Amino acid sequence: MSDKIEPRKERVNTLRGLLDTAKDQFAIALPRHLSVDKLLRMSVTVLAKNEDLLRCSAESVVGAIMECAQLGLYPDNTVLGHAYLVPFNVKVKGTDGQPRWIKRCQLIPGYRGLLDLCRRSGATQWVDAFPVFEGDNFDYAYGSEPFILHKPALPGAPITAPDGTPVWEDPPLTFVYAIGKLANGDLRFRVMSRRDVEKIRGRSRAADKGPWVTDYSAMCLKTVLRQWCKYVSMSPEITRAVALDELHEVGVDQRLADYARPMLPASAREEEGMEFPNGDALDQLADAFEAAKENGTMEEDAIDITPPEDGGDELPPPPVTTAEYDRLVALAFERWKDEGHSKLTALRRSLKLPLDVEFMELKPQQKEKYIRGLKVALNVS
Repeated sequence: MSDKIEPRKERVNTLRGLLDTAKDQFAIALPRHLSVDKLLRMSVTVLAKNEDLLRCSAESVVGAIMECAQLGLYPDNTVLGHAYLVPFNVKVKGTDGQPRWIKRCQLIPGYRGLLDLCRRSGATQWVDAFPVFEGDNFDYAYGSEPFILHKPALPGAPITAPDGTPVWEDPPLTFVYAIGKLANGDLRFRVMSRRDVEKIRGRSRAADKGPWVTDYSAMCLKTVLRQWCKYVSMSPEITRAVALDELHEVGVDQRLADYARPMLPASAREEEGMEFPNGDALDQLADAFEAAKENGTMEEDAIDITPPEDGGDELPPPPVTTAEYDRLVALAFERWKDEGHSKLTALRRSLKLPLDVEFMELKPQQKEKYIRGLKVALNVS
């Protein structure tokens, strides 16, 4: 793709044409209850309103919208949006060997988008998230007799602005929680203090701008809902949405352009031969861990995600079982806590395994490869 940026109107028309070219693929990926025409219309509207999105590579734009189709979310970039298309600066190496920056489009699932995915998954009867403010009657407990009690305080008198207008202000936020009833009738909830939320916010490269500043409460609710989803068996779509959100939050390229490349003509592709100096997210983790081991600073819980070499003349491994997979994944979440989903997704990426396929639907060789990678990452046999 040329470095020259087309005039705004021409660029919008170019992207509209590319989206129309891939319309049949969007229709196949989109759930039946959603309209492909509406998806493309809303996407073009979002792109036309944002100059930085228009500067993103065409491949990444089409890839992000394809991801919306697969998740069944409309991109609208509003406060109450299901999904947001955002520009992301990526440093790459061109065919001339020189590094340079390009813009790629990324997808951020919104709070209501996550709620919608949970409700459509069939795994829940209902699910919601709520803020807790100072003065609310709030109590909860985990353990053998879990419970949660929340009675919001009645609003007080408004504050009078200098012009005499009454202004209603919420008291300080203290907790957020997500709660839902599963399909089997079990009630599950997850509570996070404001301090817990701030720790996650602190890892975000957009902690001091964007929705964390303009829509703080909504971001807090999405954060706790995302944590709730990790502890409940959910659909591949929800797992994928959570992983995308976390990759963006920590500033890692989602590589959505990879999905669009086969659908687009060569003229719409990024520069051939373009490489990432540090590879994708998992390659970056691997490089960091290797450096830490060489320097003697490797932490006990650090992950070596380099796949083991083939065993040569060794006997073939025994068939992979679901029980073995479940054991390793449970151990991964026990060790990696809140980073479990993002690290498991990163592991799949490093092993070149599909991200949107359940474990038992992988091919036998892929299952063995994933199990080997998990064992190496967790340092278990």
